[in-house]
Amino acid sequence: MVSAKSRVDGQVLSMTADAGDVVFAGQVLAQIDDRLLLGEVDEAEAELGARQAEVEKARFDLAETRARVAEAIVQRDRARADAERFEQLARDGAVSQQQAEIERATYETAKQTVFAIEEQVSSRERTIATAEQRVEAQAAIVERTRERLSYATVISPLDGVVIDRVVESGDVVRTGDALLELGDFSTVQVQIEVADRDRDKIELGQPVAIELDAFPGRSFEGRIARIFPIADPVARLIPVEITLSDPRGAISGGMLARVSLENQAKRQTVVIPRSALEVSADGKPVVFVVEGNARETQAIARPVTLAEAGRSTGSRGTSRDAADDTVEIRSGLVPGDAYIVRSAEPLRAGQSVRRSFLSDS
Repeated sequence: MVSAKSRVDGQVLSMTADAGDVVFAGQVLAQIDDRLLLGEVDEAEAELGARQAEVEKARFDLAETRARVAEAIVQRDRARADAERFEQLARDGAVSQQQAEIERATYETAKQTVFAIEEQVSSRERTIATAEQRVEAQAAIVERTRERLSYATVISPLDGVVIDRVVESGDVVRTGDALLELGDFSTVQVQIEVADRDRDKIELGQPVAIELDAFPGRSFEGRIARIFPIADPVARLIPVEITLSDPRGAISGGMLARVSLENQAKRQTVVIPRSALEVSADGKPVVFVVEGNARETQAIARPVTLAEAGRSTGSRGTSRDAADDTVEIRSGLVPGDAYIVRSAEPLRAGQSVRRSFLSDS
């Protein structure tokens, strides 16, 4: 069971689902008053606009200052040329030394002006960087406020059925309050207890037959999903959990289920001659099956799972039938598979074989 909870504080304006309704992931279930949240979004967006305007102004000021730098550099270069020319004229006696010193002072002033304006450029670049950081921070605030605004619309987190409606329109809720209780009945869990003496009859993934009193004459197939490791020390019962697919949602919680474990493992086994069982390089059991057509057939090594050991064990430690020369295969082979019973030489995967060496199961 999953709760559809409020993620904001406010009054419930509307509820669009009631107990028993089928809902889908993303479907709107309720609407909470969002006027305060809308105000927060508007305020945050206005602040973001102001900070973006600051960035634009800082960029304009930077461009203007860079233009002043370019102009100051031109004036500095012209003053330097004049100073050098007047120094030469003073050495030649064409102008006085005082005039040459005036031009040199003009050049020094122009040079300091360039330095000062370049410092202003650096300062404005730092101002822009700071303003851009403020824009990013405010944009994050806007994103968060918009996200909080979206929380005012409560949506279903899953496909399922409404089990209970906790609040009504007009109720005031706080963050974390449950509005609806939802259940996903596409997969139903059936809980049973198995006597410890029957532990060898069950395994994970094993299919089981299930009958429900609510559906007389029908049988459902489930699978063992969990076998608890500890049995009740008094009753000597092992808790087992079975999953049952119910895509139509017809099965409800609390129904009485009858589970049949008998012969489930047996229906999954294939009995083959012991001579057909081989061991792979990594020590796992394989059977060489035959694939191909009437003209050309190949031996393919297929991994198999043996039925649980414990009743009768041969020299290889495999589970065998009552007859000493047969082996039970739990998975990897199905009735009708063609496999190799024996070979005069060691088999290799992909090796061509002749029909005289084959046996059908």
